[in-house]
Amino acid sequence: MPQLSSYPLRIITDLLGHDASNLVGRVPIGIETNGTVTMGSDATLNTLGPINLGNNTLSIISTSTGFISMWNGAVLGWSNANSSAAGAIDIGFARNGMGLAEVNNGTKGTFADLTLRNLSSAGFVLSISPTSGVGYNTGAGGSITQITSRDTGVTLNTVSGDIVLLAGINAAVSAATANTVVVTNSAVAITDTVNVVQKSGTDKYLIFVTNMASGSFSMTFFTTGGITNESPVFHFNVIKGVSS
Repeated sequence: MPQLSSYPLRIITDLLGHDASNLVGRVPIGIETNGTVTMGSDATLNTLGPINLGNNTLSIISTSTGFISMWNGAVLGWSNANSSAAGAIDIGFARNGMGLAEVNNGTKGTFADLTLRNLSSAGFVLSISPTSGVGYNTGAGGSITQITSRDTGVTLNTVSGDIVLLAGINAAVSAATANTVVVTNSAVAITDTVNVVQKSGTDKYLIFVTNMASGSFSMTFFTTGGITNESPVFHFNVIKGVSS
């Protein structure tokens, strides 16, 4: 593989972003005939401007010390546009002046949406939005309709969802008589907490989670009494928990 010492100084200067006349013959960087730039184990590539890979790949091959180092405010970004301008970055990853990592749209301090497969934090996870909060997004929920009776169990394997109770047509109900429904749910662990609320219905219900198990929970509810002619909807959310 030819070394940079066999190429004009302009090539070295363009790569490193500064005068490299004193580095000739000592920089462990090579350029192959297909345009691939190869850096040795002791090489450092410094640039004061953007690095545009186009449709190519940047790889770091090291068993221990390989890394990409960027100053505060620098953005590692992705774009669908054929432009190296900062404004063309659709989403970027940066470290701000306070030492905090942020995901943004290529403009410092402007945050974008972030989707992760798994996230485990050694500290806290908080939301500073007064309207968004922390919760589940579309795709995490579901709905199931009860049949036969208001004590018939249902199956819904989601962490959030609606349970539509059996419709009561001129059915007599009593505050002294409870109904209990076992909700089979593979997303539930015995250490979890399930919150159930009345989502719809004119009649008023008192709702309690009366049993937690691995793969199911039970909800017990009372009405305020009288005659019911509706099919109320109960909504639940699973809050994951542990015992150690």
